[in-house]
Amino acid sequence: TDPCASAKWDCFASYRLSVVNQRDDSKSIARDSWHRFSGKKKSHGWCDFTPSTTVMDPKSGFVAGDTLVVTTEILVLDETVSFIRDEATAPSSGSGPSIPEVHSGRFLWKVRTRGPSRDRR
Repeated sequence: TDPCASAKWDCFASYRLSVVNQRDDSKSIARDSWHRFSGKKKSHGWCDFTPSTTVMDPKSGFVAGDTLVVTTEILVLDETVSFIRDEATAPSSGSGPSIPEVHSGRFLWKVRTRGPSRDRR
């Protein structure tokens, strides 16, 4: 089954989107971001990445002939989340007055980069 066919998938990623200046690489325009992509939200981007008039200007160096070069680097992040409750704040089973449950403990969010795909047996 294709996990992307479901509306329940999500993927946390760090990425860079660049418009390459073909005359002078130091004038290339890049934006970095993190985002949780999912089947529920279909779009993500910048409304102010760069003016199209700048990119399409023949003197700017972004368009060479009829070619505009756009690149992306995507790093999919593998994350785990855990919550370990402190024993001292665990609800008691005594016959005293009812006290709302207090969540106290350690929340741990680990983010690791996923390496190249490998056959894992």
